[in-house]
Amino acid sequence: MNDLVENAVPTGFGFYANGEQYSTLSVTSREIVGIQGQNGVVCHRTGATIVVGVYEAPVQRTQAVKAVETVADFLIRAGN
Repeated sequence: MNDLVENAVPTGFGFYANGEQYSTLSVTSREIVGIQGQNGVVCHRTGATIVVGVYEAPVQRTQAVKAVETVADFLIRAGN
């Protein structure tokens, strides 16, 4: 994921997750958020794991990001 995040373009082509194309909404050194209509995906990198959360309406993006970050933070604290 390091190469993905370093080479990601926040606009334009987007990215694929599980065979679905998502428009890139935001990119940080540890997280990529993509949308597809009212649905989306959140990918968060920990030390040895990539936590991926896919959400569909009526779940809001902020709820999905918070849930994925909570799991990622737990894994980081657990040494992963």
